[in-house]
Amino acid sequence: MSEIINRSLVHIQTSKVKWILHRIGAHELYDPDYRLVCAYGEELNLPLEEVLTLLLSDPWKGRDSPFRTILRDGHFVRLYIDQSLLPTARFPAITGLKVTELELSSRGGLNFDLSGLKPKSLPDLIDFCCVCSDLQELDLSPFPMLERLQCQFNQLTELDLSHVPNLRELLCFENQLKELDLSPVKGIRVLWCGDNQLTEIDLSESPNLEDLCDWNNPSTGIDVSNLTKLKRLGCTGMGISSLVLSANPILAELYCFNNQLSDLDLSSVPNLISLDCRDNQIIELDVRNLSNLETLKCDPATRVVQRPDQNFK
Repeated sequence: MSEIINRSLVHIQTSKVKWILHRIGAHELYDPDYRLVCAYGEELNLPLEEVLTLLLSDPWKGRDSPFRTILRDGHFVRLYIDQSLLPTARFPAITGLKVTELELSSRGGLNFDLSGLKPKSLPDLIDFCCVCSDLQELDLSPFPMLERLQCQFNQLTELDLSHVPNLRELLCFENQLKELDLSPVKGIRVLWCGDNQLTEIDLSESPNLEDLCDWNNPSTGIDVSNLTKLKRLGCTGMGISSLVLSANPILAELYCFNNQLSDLDLSSVPNLISLDCRDNQIIELDVRNLSNLETLKCDPATRVVQRPDQNFK
């Protein structure tokens, strides 16, 4: 019994510590956030005010810029970390942080070292951006609540999504991915995976996809028969010879240029607003049922069958 009481007292004391406010210059920070600044100060041998200034600096000077750290009510809720100033390799193991967004920058040309991001470091993280960093691997296990991941323009050859079941948006284009297993993220709604080495992608367990952009991959086909919620589809530069849209009634944007299409049946997508089907072999394109179509781009040789009242950009 005494052991249980002692553990309870420790928990109460620890909880109280988390709510202690510390002042650095004009800012007040709760204990976990204060300890983050202190840890960086010790690692980099910098005064606390200078560390906080580096964290809060906005390189683009925009009030609504995503490239800035946000300190709200004593807690960091968004961290923008410039690798050349505050390397993530030195990110301290601190519990109690309330950070939900993390943006990493490498303006100094340094490669990212994410080894400092340990499990429980950022347990509430839902938005993670680590673009243009020459990453060859990315461990997502420290971020179990992640909903949005931007990891484009890297050198990733694999991406394990089994640790992030809540993922809703994934931007992973311009990598070296040879396969992508989406089965762990059944709620995914946005996927941009172009310019990889994907020979095929299984979308059968991704029924909630609304925005799919897949381009310049060595695949020669794409099956969207399970995507009844799809609103935007990009499938360009893939050598596709057929595209069946019968299961996509609310599709609003279609970009399928630079393929091998000889026919494109649009009868099942009456809500289409924008269509780009240039650089194909389509002889005739019937758009008479597309009352909402505003933008149409097709080859000069393609005969467009349209109503007299239809005009396109």
